[in-house]
Amino acid sequence: MIVWPQVVVTNKGPEIRGDSEEMLRVGGNEVFRQILIRQMRRAFWRWESTGKGLFFEQLPSADNILKKYRYPPRIFARKRIHEFSDRMSFVIGYVDSSGKRQALHAIDQWDTGKRFNRYEVQLGSGLPTIRRYWDFVKIIRALTKLGINLLRDTCERTIVDSQSFAKAIAFVMGEVEVRPPTDLFHQCGFILPSDMEELRRDDGGHSFRLMHDNGWWRLWSSFFGGRICSTVRFPGPCNETWKTADVSTPLASSERDVSGEWHVTRYASLLRLRSTIERLDPTKIIPSVEFVSTTHCLDVKS
Repeated sequence: MIVWPQVVVTNKGPEIRGDSEEMLRVGGNEVFRQILIRQMRRAFWRWESTGKGLFFEQLPSADNILKKYRYPPRIFARKRIHEFSDRMSFVIGYVDSSGKRQALHAIDQWDTGKRFNRYEVQLGSGLPTIRRYWDFVKIIRALTKLGINLLRDTCERTIVDSQSFAKAIAFVMGEVEVRPPTDLFHQCGFILPSDMEELRRDDGGHSFRLMHDNGWWRLWSSFFGGRICSTVRFPGPCNETWKTADVSTPLASSERDVSGEWHVTRYASLLRLRSTIERLDPTKIIPSVEFVSTTHCLDVKS
């Protein structure tokens, strides 16, 4: 995990933070400071004149987290320092409106002659505090889209288009309103990785199982060597001679083209997998990640 280059605005004054190895790579902490401040102020001036160059991200209500940790406003870029450019944008993260004003004031009144009098190298948190929101409707739509795309590449006799899969594609496009509670959430979503051991790849790649039964397609997905898994169900025809197909691929990378390494195995019978749906507990959804403690809740909007 790399710390994004950033300025944290504390009550004692601004602090510059970043990855120490990247600081050394660009010529040291003073060069790092000059690049960061120069581009940050350019983004601020552009925002003042055009409204572009800065994005504002307010930390959602996080009372439990803020009881233990503080979150002073900060200005950061989602780029590594060697990727900085003159037309780049920065993000201002804040908790409330006063923090937002504090961050903007710090940039506006920045003393370019100011030198930082202390430099520290510390280990980052091995187990940082993370907050994650999951919109289950959007997740299931994305998984359905993945299933349709896989069918288009795997099927040889079945036409996969907006007419033959009209209902599924309308759902993916958001044209079908979904209001929980619904059976959709009991049949689709994240599943326990232990249910997918049969498909797990040892090289960290992705694997999928497509199965057609009684007018419905079922997709099981094993991502990153089974670290996180899911299932989804959607309507559609099947004119294939097979009922089940397993599809797998190594992980793609900038150094390796895996487009020719997709492997498909087809079966004439229905090969079902156990699907234990888990909607809340991240320790069950991603058991390969170490958690000290977790808090989770389900927000149902009517």
